[in-house]
Amino acid sequence: MYISPKVLTEIMDTIGRQKPECGGILAADQNGGIADYYFDADAGVGNATYIPSRLPIQNFVRKHWSGSALRFCGVVHSHPPCSPCVPSNVDIQMACRIMRANRMERLYLLMVQGEKCRLFCVAAHDKDELSSCIEEKIET
Repeated sequence: MYISPKVLTEIMDTIGRQKPECGGILAADQNGGIADYYFDADAGVGNATYIPSRLPIQNFVRKHWSGSALRFCGVVHSHPPCSPCVPSNVDIQMACRIMRANRMERLYLLMVQGEKCRLFCVAAHDKDELSSCIEEKIET
């Protein structure tokens, strides 16, 4: 999966420098590559949970991505150093809820841990059943 170097730098300069469990959302361009990012500065951040701020995210998407060539394609958030840099069960459950609510067949989860990033694609077999969560190679 292609991620714009500008977007990856923005992610590492925000999420990569914050406390764990902060995050944002990702947008894909017409070619399917990740081309934009929104840092969710209003998120609820727990000890082990990223809680997206729905209203600010919805307002941002409406204002900046609606009507453009960009479309919401995923979520990015960080994990603490003591946790694996892979989606947790809670992350996958959140991805499935987002996919159902937005009628999506797949959702990307970009995990950040310090200077490290790993991208995963969560895909649904049908609207209620997770079929896979596979790591993707990041290309910039």
